[in-house]
Amino acid sequence: MAGPYTGNIVNSDEHLFFFIDELGKYLGPKSGTGRLLVIDGEPQRITTKPEIGTYFDYFIIQAYKPGSDSNLDKRLIDGKVWGPGLVETFGGVMTEEVITRRTIMTENFEATDAAMDGGYPYTDRYGNSMKSLEGMARWQPRNGFRKGGVGTYHIEAEFGTSPEYKNIRRAIQIMNPSSHSLLKN
Repeated sequence: MAGPYTGNIVNSDEHLFFFIDELGKYLGPKSGTGRLLVIDGEPQRITTKPEIGTYFDYFIIQAYKPGSDSNLDKRLIDGKVWGPGLVETFGGVMTEEVITRRTIMTENFEATDAAMDGGYPYTDRYGNSMKSLEGMARWQPRNGFRKGGVGTYHIEAEFGTSPEYKNIRRAIQIMNPSSHSLLKN
């Protein structure tokens, strides 16, 4: 017998924990290897085993079409958008600052028109309108801690912009300004 593992891990936080605990021996902050272990999707919904959060270097949140800073704050802190917030889920075993620093919000660029345009309509907490990827990059979490970053699903769909990947390059510049151009020569 291989162990207490039965059934599908998708339907059981306990089974998922067994799997992540095993991965954590080789990847992630508990392994000591320097190899990243990230979770992509809606990790804030792993509510019955909050200790699982300590195994991940980053939480990648699929915050597709968030529309506003408020939506991102809820996904991170308060919840009420696809379940509890990350802080609600993992706050008993990790500090709010650590959780925030490990959080990467992502936009869906699967639709080429959205990728070419920088995402979907977005309004920040000050009433400024922009596209969602820029909004995610400019978003400063309400708790005052620095976020982990932003990203896109199907980044390759933005290749056709001029210059290539102009929206993700702009997001990088917003979060981490450089005196050097990120544009290809």
